[in-house]
Amino acid sequence: MTAGAIVVFGTGSDASVEQWDGHRAARGIMLRWFLADLDFPQFGFDVHRAAIPDIPPLPFDDINAAGVSGKTVWEYGGVVTLSCTTGFAFRPTGFPGRNALVITPGDPVRVRFNGTAWRIQVDAAPIGTGIEVVALVDGVETMRETLGQSNAHLLWRARDVSEIVLRGEGTVSFIGFHLLDDSRFWTHLAHRCLPVHDAGYACGPRGAASEEDEAAKRLPASVAADWGRRFSGPFNALLPALRRLARGDPPAPIPADTLNPQHPTLTAENGFPERALIRIALLDPHVARILGLAYDDPVALNGQEFAYKVTGIWRGARREVDGAGLKLVDFLQLLGKAGTRIKSNARGRTAVIDFRKGAIDFSLSADGSFPLEWIAEDENGHQVQGLLDRKRRTITLTRVATL
Repeated sequence: MTAGAIVVFGTGSDASVEQWDGHRAARGIMLRWFLADLDFPQFGFDVHRAAIPDIPPLPFDDINAAGVSGKTVWEYGGVVTLSCTTGFAFRPTGFPGRNALVITPGDPVRVRFNGTAWRIQVDAAPIGTGIEVVALVDGVETMRETLGQSNAHLLWRARDVSEIVLRGEGTVSFIGFHLLDDSRFWTHLAHRCLPVHDAGYACGPRGAASEEDEAAKRLPASVAADWGRRFSGPFNALLPALRRLARGDPPAPIPADTLNPQHPTLTAENGFPERALIRIALLDPHVARILGLAYDDPVALNGQEFAYKVTGIWRGARREVDGAGLKLVDFLQLLGKAGTRIKSNARGRTAVIDFRKGAIDFSLSADGSFPLEWIAEDENGHQVQGLLDRKRRTITLTRVATL
């Protein structure tokens, strides 16, 4: 497992099978994901689902074909850029208004995505030895397939393809893809933090009034009914270790077994037996649910195919923009130079700050000389609002996409 990778597995259930603990599996799709070295993201995980839709193709229609023929670069819709050294050429496909992109020997066509693609489709009419399709991730080849007379259709599902290269001879009538960060295809299902309520743990929002309530809510209903008898004691015994993990504190030593006259001690390969015990506990899928490394999606199993995405947000380097003594318009310009998109309306006395990749652990301070009404929205559409004035001069927010 590479550093920073989140590996996700999913399995469906119709709730007809009894599990090892006497309870039936939850109906729907259970997701379980894994991290190296319990590197929990400080701002939690987000779970998204996409129904597998038809892939929209690049428009090789008469208008676009005429507009880009002979050009060496074609940027389409801000999502993809095609390039070839001698210029693009198209041929009619036999369907009115539809054309195919010509691939000639020695002049590959490069298709660079504005982001990373997780689903890619290519349909071709190869000539001779065919058309070779190569997938690149940061310039490194990860997949390769040759489209020939008997196999002229390609459909890839991958994690993070940034570019494909088409070389050989023939025509390509269809290039389609879905980008990993295209919010149009993803539905946000859940946000998961460790079930820890601690001032030193920034992840939020809280899922319940208490840590125990939050943990219990993550279990299937039939399992949660046994919380007091089965989980309450072990969870509260584990909670101090979870708080240390959430705060980033060093793990505590495991005391020797006083009931054994030989007083054995637990050791671990990395020197942190407390973390090793948490990893062992996570072998139980209910513990994985409690700690935020598993989720039950109660979706109907009706033959529809789904894709899932689990992301984590770790704290990076902090950026500060100091607007002390500046006019608001000058301060907004500084924010723009720091990587935000700014839209301001002097007449309406409003400004919209768009954080392109989202801001975490965000704070904004004002001098209180005049009131500022504010509304903040995160990437999942959740909104909070308030007022900055002489009484309250600073706001602190966990996650912001637009302010």
